[in-house]
Amino acid sequence: MSDLARHFLMNYVAKIKKKFSMETVSSFTVRNLYVSSFTDILQSFSAEEAVRRTFTWGFEMGHEYMLELEKDVEKLKPRVDAPAIAKMAWYIFSGKDLSGIDSKWMNIDDAKFFMVKFWDDNCPWCRGVELAEKNLKMCSYPAGAFEGAYQTASMLMGLKNFVMVREIKCKAAGDEHCEFVIVDIPLEHLEKVVSKLEDVVPGFYSQLDYNFSKKLKEAVL
Repeated sequence: MSDLARHFLMNYVAKIKKKFSMETVSSFTVRNLYVSSFTDILQSFSAEEAVRRTFTWGFEMGHEYMLELEKDVEKLKPRVDAPAIAKMAWYIFSGKDLSGIDSKWMNIDDAKFFMVKFWDDNCPWCRGVELAEKNLKMCSYPAGAFEGAYQTASMLMGLKNFVMVREIKCKAAGDEHCEFVIVDIPLEHLEKVVSKLEDVVPGFYSQLDYNFSKKLKEAVL
């Protein structure tokens, strides 16, 4: 079976499970709980702390979810299947399809890394919320979940890499859509890519830096 055919099948199976599985939590319920929780945290803590806390919760969830799927993860093709998995995960946990997705290998001088970029024009995680005056991107929970899941899957597949995921655009902050970027960096290129990543992906560290993800990985994995 070709990779394209496998990815179509994976997405179709996800939609079937989403429609009929009783184990799937209503995305509407999750979204409302998240928005309510994020708003409550903002009333008690700084915007930076709200992002850190919700990202960490997402990371832990993504990590635990991948551990439960260990046998399925072992069947995946590293990086080749990443876009299809991202689409499937967004559908399952957000209740809708992505508006777009792109993936490719990138170069910074002689260092390379794999990047997946995806976006949603009507993201349910911040729908109806306006934080433009704070310039705050609030979809940190799904960003954290993707980082935790991708990093854990990489560990289960024996990859020697470091993964970071960031939301670089958010409708709540006044952007045209919510946009997320996954960077998958081979360890031999880590130092150079990390130091120059914002030259390639502007705003990548605007809310969370490299050390935050490094400490989170060390604490959870």
